[in-house]
Amino acid sequence: MQRFYTDRAPSRSRRVQPWTIIAGLLLALWSGLVPLSAADAAIYLNEITTQPSTQARVEIFNSGPGVVDLTGWSIQGDRGRTYLQGIAPIPPGGRAVIGSLGDIFEPIGGLAGIIDDLERPIDGVHYGVVGGAPAPPALSMLGSVSLCRSPDASHDPAPPQNPIVDASFWTLDLTPTFGIANDVPNPNLGQSLCINEMMADPSRTLSQAIELCGPRPSPEAGPT
Repeated sequence: MQRFYTDRAPSRSRRVQPWTIIAGLLLALWSGLVPLSAADAAIYLNEITTQPSTQARVEIFNSGPGVVDLTGWSIQGDRGRTYLQGIAPIPPGGRAVIGSLGDIFEPIGGLAGIIDDLERPIDGVHYGVVGGAPAPPALSMLGSVSLCRSPDASHDPAPPQNPIVDASFWTLDLTPTFGIANDVPNPNLGQSLCINEMMADPSRTLSQAIELCGPRPSPEAGPT
């Protein structure tokens, strides 16, 4: 049988039982001293509506490999924070749609994020005036509008959990898909459509205008 010893002087050495080492590691994991890997809690913020506040909700996706219990987790906005209770554990590949968040999101822009029960930021997105992702309007002629990941968090490979690259992986969806995979095309900003020129008049005495263009592979391709 293999034995474990401390590094004290021989006259004071004590045998360390293997179960004490295992117990110590489990205690460290429980207390957060040894952080879990991203694969153990691969939770994504996948779709959001921020306004009106009575309809604010989020969709969370678990890319696995384990079941995730959201008890004690929270959704953070610039105006407040909502703690999650009574949410069924999410299996790998599962989704949870969470509503009744209250007035926690700033309509014109801010940070929407997920924080786990150890107060660690897990995922988030900067939107509107403070980020690269667009701020969803309250309503459109078709109804509510969501801010969603594109591609969906279930995509292989999955999009990164990094608020710095919001513009590349978030876009607006005029037909929200809470509870199922997002189906809106990736915005591909700067490649599919560009804002080329704009004129804004804060005093509103002049006409306001914006010029859009479709990028061309070369100047010889012709006018836009």
